[in-house]
Amino acid sequence: MADEPDLPVRLYSPSEADALVPHLEAAFGVVAHHRARLTAHVEELERLGVDLSEAVSPADLARPGVAALVDDAMREHAAIRAELDKLEALGVEVKAIDGLCDVRSRHDGRIVYLCWRRGEPGFHHWHELDAGYAGRQRVMRKGDFEGTLLH
Repeated sequence: MADEPDLPVRLYSPSEADALVPHLEAAFGVVAHHRARLTAHVEELERLGVDLSEAVSPADLARPGVAALVDDAMREHAAIRAELDKLEALGVEVKAIDGLCDVRSRHDGRIVYLCWRRGEPGFHHWHELDAGYAGRQRVMRKGDFEGTLLH
């Protein structure tokens, strides 16, 4: 909204970003757990002819078990969203739900992303804001990146 003040953007040094890795591994583990359960509920609903990408009709909800499956699916979706929201509050930008994310840093006076994929031991790659995963480059010298709190 135009009336809202700009919120500070967290910039991470590579060491600060690396300190997030255990938390990220745990968070994406939680997401994977809820995602598997959500997928199972969606598949069961599809077997029953219910498509959650559309509004579920009152007639479908009245069928045995459908309302409970829809409620379970919505709870799993909400749990995933809550976990992703927690990461976002830390300044983590989730690029893929299976565990690809970026945090912002400063390199050579400009804002860039430090990049991490689940299973990697740390944020050992970076890329320009508009480059994406394909533009990843190895962090050669951690001292070339700065973390701070920007306004």
